[in-house]
Formats: sequence, C-alpha cells, structure tokens
Amino acid sequence: MTKWQIYVNDPSINSYTEVRMNDGTSTDAKGYKAISISIYDDDLAKLDYLVAQLKGRGAKNACRSRLIRFALNQVDVNSAFKAFIRDR
Repeated sequence: MTKWQIYVNDPSINSYTEVRMNDGTSTDAKGYKAISISIYDDDLAKLDYLVAQLKGRGAKNACRSRLIRFALNQVDVNSAFKAFIRDR
C-alpha cells in the first residue's frame, strides 16, 4: 500500500514513469535518486537551523533531506496554488 504516487519524466525510456513512495512501514531503501537543486542562501540557513533545532531536541536522525520530505508531505496543493498565483 502506498501513501502517494507521482509520475516523473524518465529520459531513459522517453516517457513518464510511476514512482511510488512507501508509507513508512517498509525498511526497503529503494526508490530514491540523488539530485541537485538550487536553493537560496536564506532558505538553506533556515533549513540548517531547523535541523539543528530538531537535533537539539533529541532527533538524532534529523537531516536536510528528511526535513524536506516531511515538509513535502504537509503541502496542500490548493493552498500552494493560490500562493503561486498571488506571487506572480
């Protein structure tokens, strides 16, 4: 059972491939890719600050990627869409 699924462009087969993310109950480490993104210095500083805060509270497994994944699961597309339209 999956928590959510997305479709990503897979250039190796020139089509869209379904990517399923586990609901957290599996210990299977498959299904991820290393990527490179651009991020503003202020946003990166905030991300590092939040990771440090989590570690300071005892979350020893806190890291940038884990916090980003947590944040992605909190996104409400309707609210985000309204914010993107407003910021045009």
